[in-house]
Amino acid sequence: MLFLIIVLEKQECLEDVLSALVEVGVMKASIVESTSMNKALADTVPIFAGLRHEMWRHPFTKTILALVEEERTLDEFIGILKEEGIDFEEEDTGMLVALPVARTIGHIS
Repeated sequence: MLFLIIVLEKQECLEDVLSALVEVGVMKASIVESTSMNKALADTVPIFAGLRHEMWRHPFTKTILALVEEERTLDEFIGILKEEGIDFEEEDTGMLVALPVARTIGHIS
């Protein structure tokens, strides 16, 4: 089992990412409204105010958290995204991380 973390900078791709998850059988995920570190620093720490020009690209992100049963499901998911033109290897798309899960307790609805 894998713990999937997607930090999506291109928020306009959210619907496609969620559809791809459903297509590969991932029916439960959590979506967190998130803020880039550059924006947080520029807004709260005066010495970093110069970062404001950097934050305009993607000051806000969506973070999607999900469990994926098998690595081949993850590979299929990534393939579907690429077919839709969503490639996490391209700059400004975001980041996808998959971590092995040793144990889970509980369920989300």
